[in-house]
Amino acid sequence: MTIRAALLLAQGFEDAEAIMTLDILNRLGIEVDTISCETSTQLKSYHHVTVVAKRQIDACLDEFYDAIILPGGPEGTQRLAACSHALNWIAAHDHQQKIVAALCSAPARVLGGNQLLKGRHYVCSGDLWQHCTDGSAKNRCSALLGTRPCAGRQSTVERPSLCVFWRFVAALH
Repeated sequence: MTIRAALLLAQGFEDAEAIMTLDILNRLGIEVDTISCETSTQLKSYHHVTVVAKRQIDACLDEFYDAIILPGGPEGTQRLAACSHALNWIAAHDHQQKIVAALCSAPARVLGGNQLLKGRHYVCSGDLWQHCTDGSAKNRCSALLGTRPCAGRQSTVERPSLCVFWRFVAALH
């Protein structure tokens, strides 16, 4: 059985959180589709690196992945938080108890800012938790949406990426 993950990208996504997660999950045998939440598949990261996403979100709305991954980035998370297609798609995955993994600022900005945490624990960067009225901020990798997701801000992105992988393994066994 192939495990599939969707990496949602918007202009200004955080480079390392997206690219390292993509690399690690691919190396672990997880099929990762990069999905643009913009009108173009060509996106610029927080550090102005141009990336071409595999698909646009409009083409994916009727599909379910095993997981959705939301990288951080100040502009990227603001744009994801304002994308109704992305928010509805995330909510649908949550309803199906799929993994929703949000990194850095994404838990507070994208999920909490749109009442998608539903009181669940989350980890985020900086003081964004102070502006989030949905969910409960924690200081470690913790459950987010569905029954098996993971999100967090660590000193490196490897820990959340591997956390997502191990949640996949646990979910499939």
